[in-house]
Amino acid sequence: MADDASPSPFEPCKLAVALLVLAIAACALVGCTGSKGAVSSSTGPIGPPAASCAGLTADRVARIAGMAAVNSRPIAPAPGSRQRCAVAFFDGAGGLVLLVRARTGSPADLRKAAALAAGAGGVTAERVRPLSGLGDGAFISGRRLIGFRHAGQVVTVETGYSSSGQLSLDVHRLVALARAAAAGTG
Repeated sequence: MADDASPSPFEPCKLAVALLVLAIAACALVGCTGSKGAVSSSTGPIGPPAASCAGLTADRVARIAGMAAVNSRPIAPAPGSRQRCAVAFFDGAGGLVLLVRARTGSPADLRKAAALAAGAGGVTAERVRPLSGLGDGAFISGRRLIGFRHAGQVVTVETGYSSSGQLSLDVHRLVALARAAAAGTG
């Protein structure tokens, strides 16, 4: 078998999915999910249908994000987690546009998510600010992540990076997508 030095066009997508899986696993390890109220998935290894997660579809994300086309991929919950759903949206080049996750959770779980988001900036802590219009405790962390509670769930909406390394969404579009997710969660 010849060793081909050219990278596959799917490498950015594979890397993004691997990073998402690692982020979800890390979240499970640090306590933002637990075994109480676990929901088992009977839909197989890829999780529930993308449209069932916060009411966002690939077409709706593309329209709000101002993109020609967006693809979606549901992410299966970690065994024993309280994740109700998770879906990743990708642009045509394989860059992560948006990650939406919903977990069964209390106001204390939302506060914990905000504290974890503050530390997600690496050496420099992310600035976490309250965000109006999405309920008590809703927050935005830096320019990348929004968290809120709806119908007994903690929902996070996070922008990713394009294949060129830039944030896929500006804050205004991220907020618009979070509001759309809040309108469709339940």
